[in-house]
Amino acid sequence: MTVEKLPYTFCPRFEKCNVNICPLDPDWEPRNRLPGDPKCTMEKGVRLRLGKNLSTFGLKPLELKAKRQWDGLSEEKREARPGHFYFSQPFKEGIMKTKHTSGPWTITHQTATNYSWDIIGGGSIVASAGCQVTKDGRCGANARLISAAPELLEALKEALADHYNSKWEQVIAKAEGI
Repeated sequence: MTVEKLPYTFCPRFEKCNVNICPLDPDWEPRNRLPGDPKCTMEKGVRLRLGKNLSTFGLKPLELKAKRQWDGLSEEKREARPGHFYFSQPFKEGIMKTKHTSGPWTITHQTATNYSWDIIGGGSIVASAGCQVTKDGRCGANARLISAAPELLEALKEALADHYNSKWEQVIAKAEGI
């Protein structure tokens, strides 16, 4: 007799996980989550891959609710909402192909006056931040924001994988040139 392993047993965090309602459990839907219960932190892409044969697809409750609402929309209403995370193929394909210089990026001062800064990534200058002569700190602030861009983009992609937000998706699409 062969025993079929349940999808949640393939989760990389299975051995140490203490989540009461696992999105990879085929029977999670009728269960109630209590306030303070730990939530699954596994990346959505991993859950979708492992839960591909489940009726819940490995989605968390809010994600599944959003998917079911989307599935209930007519084709016309779907087209009126471009870029939806579950179904926008150009978007899904676009976020998988990073076109920018990978991070981390660092900052170097270009001039002794600190009014021009270079942002270095992959061994070369990826951007420069400069200001007219000013002492309000804008040049340094701009340089720090630009140098954090790769990490911010990656963090936003991870957040979007767990919680759909159309504004986040638009920002990612803008950053990726989609």
